[in-house]
Amino acid sequence: MSVTRRDFILNSLMAAGLLGMPTFAFSKQQSGQFQSLRRNVGIYSNRGGTIGWLINRRGAVVVDTQFPDEANAAIIGLKERQRRSGLLDAVINTHHHGDHTGGNGVFREYTKTIIAHKEARNYLAATTSNEAMLPDTVFDNHHQLSSGDERIHLNYYGKAHTSGDAVIVFERANIIHMGDLMFNRVHPFIDTGSGASIKGWADLLKNVRNTHDNDTQYIFGHGHQEFGVLGSSADVHHFQNYLEALLSYAHDAIAKGKSKEEFLETESMKGFENFVSFGARLSLRANLEKAWDEICA
Repeated sequence: MSVTRRDFILNSLMAAGLLGMPTFAFSKQQSGQFQSLRRNVGIYSNRGGTIGWLINRRGAVVVDTQFPDEANAAIIGLKERQRRSGLLDAVINTHHHGDHTGGNGVFREYTKTIIAHKEARNYLAATTSNEAMLPDTVFDNHHQLSSGDERIHLNYYGKAHTSGDAVIVFERANIIHMGDLMFNRVHPFIDTGSGASIKGWADLLKNVRNTHDNDTQYIFGHGHQEFGVLGSSADVHHFQNYLEALLSYAHDAIAKGKSKEEFLETESMKGFENFVSFGARLSLRANLEKAWDEICA
C-alpha cells in the first residue's frame, strides 16, 4: 500500500513530534482509506500512524487511533463494516506518541477498554490530564484477549523505539501490528527521551521474526511512499539490519579515533541508501548521533 508524498511527509513529521496535536498546519479532515488484509483484519490509513482493525461476527478491535478528526472518520467506516452493533471489545495503543493515541478520547465511548503497556500509559499520562485519553487496562510483559474467533496477543520485549512499545499479534490471521517498531525504509524517530534503545530495538525485531513464520504479514506504523505500510519478515529483517548498522558504524568510527562531528557528516550507509529523511529528527544524522551516544554511554 502506498501513500502520497504529502501524506508521507506529514505522517513523518508527526511521528517525530514536529507537529503539535491536535492542531497543526494541515488540519483538513480526510476520509482516509480502508484496506482489508485477511481473516477479518485490515488497516485504515489517514494522518498519523497506521490504524489496524479486526471486525468479525462477534467482535471488533482497533489498534491505534491517530488524531481526533481521523478517529471520527475511522469510526464511521468501522461502523459501516460491523456486522452487529455494540461496543468495540478493545482499543489497543502500540505506544504513547500522539499520532497513535490522539484519537483515544474519541474512541472512548465506543469501546469497552483501552489497553497499552504500563510505560506507554505513564508517558501519555505525563502529557495530558484528560482521563478519557488514558488506557484503563495496562500490562507488563504479555496480555491476551479474544474477539469473536480471533485471539490477540500483546507482547512486550523491552526498550526499543520507546520503553513502552507493544507488538500486537492477531494469532489466527497471522498478522502483526508493529506500530512504530517498524519505519519501512524511513529513518526512524529514536525516542531516547522515552527510554529508546537501538540495540534493544534490533534485538526485538530479531525475536519477533524468529517467533513467527514467513507467511506472517506485518503492519508498520509508517512507510516510504514507494514501499508502504505493509510488509513481510524480509522488510523487518532489513530494518533490523539498519539499526544494527547504526551501532556498527558508530563503534567503528570511535575505534578509529574519529570525532563525533566527523562521524555525523556521514551521508549514507551502504545498503540503506533508499531510506528517506524528513525533518531533523527523522534523519540519518539524528540516528547516527543517537547511536554514537548509545555506544559511549
